[in-house]
Amino acid sequence: MLTGCAEKVHLKYDPDLEGKRLEPINLSAEIKIAPIMLEGYTTDAPFLTFLTGYYFPTLKEDIKSVIRKDLRYDLFPLEGDPAEVFVNVKTRFIFYIEPVPYKPLINPLIIIGGTISGCLIGYYLEPFGEPVEPGMGPDLPGTCNMCCGGITGSLIGAVVNISLDKALGDTWVFCDVLDRNGTLIATYTSKVIKEKNKNSFSSSRNPDEHQVLQASLSEALSDIKSQIDRDRKKILESVRD
Repeated sequence: MLTGCAEKVHLKYDPDLEGKRLEPINLSAEIKIAPIMLEGYTTDAPFLTFLTGYYFPTLKEDIKSVIRKDLRYDLFPLEGDPAEVFVNVKTRFIFYIEPVPYKPLINPLIIIGGTISGCLIGYYLEPFGEPVEPGMGPDLPGTCNMCCGGITGSLIGAVVNISLDKALGDTWVFCDVLDRNGTLIATYTSKVIKEKNKNSFSSSRNPDEHQVLQASLSEALSDIKSQIDRDRKKILESVRD
């Protein structure tokens, strides 16, 4: 329950696992990352750790590192002063939970169905004691079985209901490429939406936010790099001019 029990999670990146390599654009480049906009990500240690169990203390710095590393690795490996091109990257990340459609109607049906099913299973189970003779009072062991089954069924129904929700991540990447005089050469935009069924049993070592962010950021950067790669001739000609 203490904040010290929460796990620190960091965004990891391995460029060798991020798809095909592109031919480098051999220009000295300065890569600038604008302030990153985050919504819905846990960046501070939560007080009630049983609700999340993890947080991202350096998420903005991690994202900046990933973007710089990715662009250096694939397209602009040369660093120098003065730079021949300036690559300005702006990003926005939103994480949210989207309930299944008609959830107000589905919620009670799932939980009530689980409760009824649990009661029926409990009723047919062998009682925990000797059966009571007819007319001698309620069958307490059988009643306990039904109560336990109903409670278990309702809890299972609630877990199933929560697990149907989707963890969604929207990632926007905006990239401007400018020449050494600050003149805009080209601008690029990529938007990626990734989803994952929310699993209430997921480990804090592999949280939904991390999976969705990793996948969406990787795809958005790959798209941006492909767009820049298609304009390599235009970029090189602009620098020569």
